[in-house]
Amino acid sequence: MAQKREVSLAKRNVARLDAYKTVFSGPAGEAVLYDLMSNHHVLSSTFDGNVRNTIFKEGERNVVLRILKVLNMDVAAIKERIKQNESAIIDE
Repeated sequence: MAQKREVSLAKRNVARLDAYKTVFSGPAGEAVLYDLMSNHHVLSSTFDGNVRNTIFKEGERNVVLRILKVLNMDVAAIKERIKQNESAIIDE
């Protein structure tokens, strides 16, 4: 019985991973992910001097970090790519 439950859980995990990849792949998904990162403190500090605000911002940030973790994405690499894209836009 326990083995059957483990197989079922594994199938659900694979299905969830596939769903995340489907949602966040392609230009629209990348744009949404970038928006989430920009507006929920992945690219900036969560500290603002007010403990409650900082805790709230950390909560927002953790949701986006979980998405990145499920997608197996490296935050540092994403930040570098964003910098390169912004530099290219400025140079145009």
